[in-house]
Amino acid sequence: MTIILLIVDTSASMAQKTYLGTSYLDVARNIIDALQKQRMKDVATRGYDRFFLITTEEYPACIKSGWRESSAVLHEQLKRLRPRGRGSISDAFMNALKFINVHRAQTGIDNYGCGRFPTYFEPVVLFAITDSTSVADIPPDFRVGILE
Repeated sequence: MTIILLIVDTSASMAQKTYLGTSYLDVARNIIDALQKQRMKDVATRGYDRFFLITTEEYPACIKSGWRESSAVLHEQLKRLRPRGRGSISDAFMNALKFINVHRAQTGIDNYGCGRFPTYFEPVVLFAITDSTSVADIPPDFRVGILE
C-alpha cells in the first residue's frame, strides 16, 4: 500500500487568479483530481493507494482527510478548501511527517529502541502543491526537485 500525502498550500496567496480566471487553489484541486484518476487507471496500483490531504493550517486542524476517510471525503474536503491566513509550508511538511510517525508507531511498524521492521514495507510519497511565493519556505532537505 502506497501512502500519497498531499500537502496543499491554503495561504491567502493561493487566491490569485491565473490567466484562465481560475485561482491557484482551483489549479491545485485539478492536479489532485488528475493524479488520483491517473493512479486509478493503473491496474497495478488500483485499490492499493491511500490518499491523505494536509493543509498549511495549524496541527491537528490541518488534517483534512485521514486514515479512516474514503476518497469521497477527500473530494469533499478538496471542495471546502479556502485560502486564508498565512500558512507555512515547512510547518505543513513537519505536520505531515508527524502524522506518518504517529501512524507507524500505532501500527507497530516503528518501535522505540528496535527501529523499523524491514518486513513492513509502507512507502510514503509527499506531494506539495504551492505557489512560487512560498517555495523559499520549504526546508533545504526537501528541495530535491525544485529549480532555484
